[in-house]
Amino acid sequence: YSASTQVIKWLWEIVESYDHEKKKSFLFFVTGTDRAPIMGLSSCKFVVERHCADSDILPTARTCSSVLLLPEYSSKSKLEKKLELVLQYK
Repeated sequence: YSASTQVIKWLWEIVESYDHEKKKSFLFFVTGTDRAPIMGLSSCKFVVERHCADSDILPTARTCSSVLLLPEYSSKSKLEKKLELVLQYK
């Protein structure tokens, strides 16, 4: 993915709309901790990788390397629903 990929734009629009607690849940899902590192979030390596074409699978994460595996969903609402599920059952 690149910063200009539509699904990445949707991802950050969705995450930015979250309240503080939900942002912590998202951080926990991707990194395995809901706390920012001592040096701040800017010191965190955070990678979003394309998992597959549009599908019904959920996003997954490799918490040991802070990698979010994200399918290339066809709509923002589908991405939002899939994120809701993974954050609800993290």
